[in-house]
Amino acid sequence: MWILTEDCIFLNKLRSAIMNQLLPFLFCLLVMNSFAQGTKEIAQINKDIGSTKIAAAASNDETSQSTLTNPHCAKILGIAHLGYYSNNFEKEKQFYGEYLGFASYPSRIDKNGVEDMIKYRIGNKQSVELFTEKKSEDRRFYHYAVLVDNSEQMRQYLASKGLKVPKDSIKNKSNYFAYDYNNMICEIVDIRKFGPDKKDAQLPGIASHIDCVGFVVPDMGKALKFYIEVLGCKEINRKIEKNILKVMVQLQDSPDKIELIEYQQKDASPDYGFYDYYSILVPSVTKAINQLKNNKLKNGSEIDIQKLNVLNGKQIEFYDLNGTRILLQER
Repeated sequence: MWILTEDCIFLNKLRSAIMNQLLPFLFCLLVMNSFAQGTKEIAQINKDIGSTKIAAAASNDETSQSTLTNPHCAKILGIAHLGYYSNNFEKEKQFYGEYLGFASYPSRIDKNGVEDMIKYRIGNKQSVELFTEKKSEDRRFYHYAVLVDNSEQMRQYLASKGLKVPKDSIKNKSNYFAYDYNNMICEIVDIRKFGPDKKDAQLPGIASHIDCVGFVVPDMGKALKFYIEVLGCKEINRKIEKNILKVMVQLQDSPDKIELIEYQQKDASPDYGFYDYYSILVPSVTKAINQLKNNKLKNGSEIDIQKLNVLNGKQIEFYDLNGTRILLQER
């Protein structure tokens, strides 16, 4: 009995010694194993982050071609250009190039070798495009374009709203036509196609910026759904004159404006020449008047400007040779 008790005491002491020595050792092993596992996980996380950065850098100039889960509207940075049909292409070229003094880009040539479009620069990133008339048109206004910060993002966003856009992804920041709920064309232009503005560059021409475009819409409700609900424009003015509703909206990230015009009498024949207009900014109305009155074509002949009106001392109203109304607005 005594021997058994002595053995028990010995075994208890041995167990206590082992536990006192072994447990810290096992704890250290556990900690070291956890640390090693954590290091591997951190390394994997860093690897994943690195891969993400590489992928982001690779797609920096172009949104990923995969469909965005929840596309949102790209930033709209201003009016890019305006397009008009011309039934007197050569004279219109003289009007914009020689009379108003705007510089042009090289003309576009069609498959038959015929010049069918020319673009005149107004400011660093804006222009007026003239297209040869393929058939007799009662309306000169063709389309307008807006500048955005990402054209592919905008394509996916507009498609999510049920609007007509190209089905395929936009590559190389290309322009494309989008159609609003009235089936009117709003061209999308990616601002990344342009280089940085040259602050000291003085472009030729009587004006330096397109600040507003106005046009007749068949359905004001559909138009406002597109411009306010989809594009995020802000309504800044609304009025009715002579049974004609006019709503002025401002683009979301720009001071540029669009005036939407609807005839309240649905069977009325719109005066497109007057209501399809655009406004461009000039440094001085007085200087612009003198320049317009004195400008001549290269052959020495004068341009017959009809209805050269000065409005409230800050605007000049006149028409191009196709009958499109132009406003020169003092800054």
